[in-house]
Amino acid sequence: MQYKIIINFISKLQRAMGHSSLAVSLTYLRGLEVSELEEEDMPVI
Repeated sequence: MQYKIIINFISKLQRAMGHSSLAVSLTYLRGLEVSELEEEDMPVI
């Protein structure tokens, strides 16, 4: 299930960036800085 979400996201990213290269998309995603989530950042269910 998680795999489908990732593929869908990458497909949308490729369309938004105007190319269809998976390698370029992954390089772009690797370059994004993502801060680490803390416990208080998580929603309470």
